[in-house]
Amino acid sequence: MRGTTTESNWRKIYKYIPQSKYHVSDLGEDIRGLLIYVTVAFTTAYLMDIPIILKLVGMKYLPLILAARMYAPFLAVIAVITLTRKPILRGLKELGIRLSMKNLKYFFLGAGIPYAIYALGTLYAYILGFRVVNPVAKLPLAKIFGPVNALIIALAGAYIAAITVNTALALGEEIGWRGYLYTLLRPRFGLTVSSIIIGTMWALWHAPLILYLGYNYPHHRDIVGLGMFVLICSVWSYIMLYLREVSGSVLPPATMHGAINALGGLMMFTVDVKDEVYSMPVGLLSILASLTLAILIATLPRTKMLPSLR
Repeated sequence: MRGTTTESNWRKIYKYIPQSKYHVSDLGEDIRGLLIYVTVAFTTAYLMDIPIILKLVGMKYLPLILAARMYAPFLAVIAVITLTRKPILRGLKELGIRLSMKNLKYFFLGAGIPYAIYALGTLYAYILGFRVVNPVAKLPLAKIFGPVNALIIALAGAYIAAITVNTALALGEEIGWRGYLYTLLRPRFGLTVSSIIIGTMWALWHAPLILYLGYNYPHHRDIVGLGMFVLICSVWSYIMLYLREVSGSVLPPATMHGAINALGGLMMFTVDVKDEVYSMPVGLLSILASLTLAILIATLPRTKMLPSLR
């Protein structure tokens, strides 16, 4: 009886939420699935953080932990699919693990979007008076090929990494954030609100790393760093959800995610500023650049919806 009453209350609340034209599945099942997803994704990731936070293992193991951590959302999705008693491969395909010749262009476009963010962020840095430098000018590669050629090589290498190993790693997260949560939230809340919800959850999933290790924000192991990450993740989520929507696949968001990770170092050292909250890839310059692209994307038509959401 208690479960019936709770679901009834949720339905009373839900009737006040603006409805979309897309199919909405059973609310009670969705709530149970969401609770399982959040529990598994967050608990698994947070447990992985403990050895580093408590210094039980050295920081040299952090890259391995971060790589494994990216598959916590994947485990959560498997748990939800198991709950629905669907074949796992079928469930993953329904959530967007698909790539065809028709949407192959979005796969490569996804990896290119962070380059546009990088270029816009650099432009905004010039406009705002920040000192902009070649991030590889002092590396041995620059002495061999020259600073400009070295930068071109680094950018090309980052793209190759983005569409290969980085995409493979990012897919562990994207099947959750832009896969499962997209199909769950998009029909009820639309693209913008879904982006904010997913972006906030995505950022909070990183919270222990930011607050205890200074991940991305070494000068802001506090609410400022976490708040900035919520903003950037929400804007990125809008762009990624657009890619997810027009392609019908979770792979283009994964290539964008992979490219962000691949370009992060270059972006960080392009703007000569001590406080990362003002710079790239997760500071104000990146937020301005990403928001510019998001606004442009908002004007584009979205006609290729997934059949399950029509």
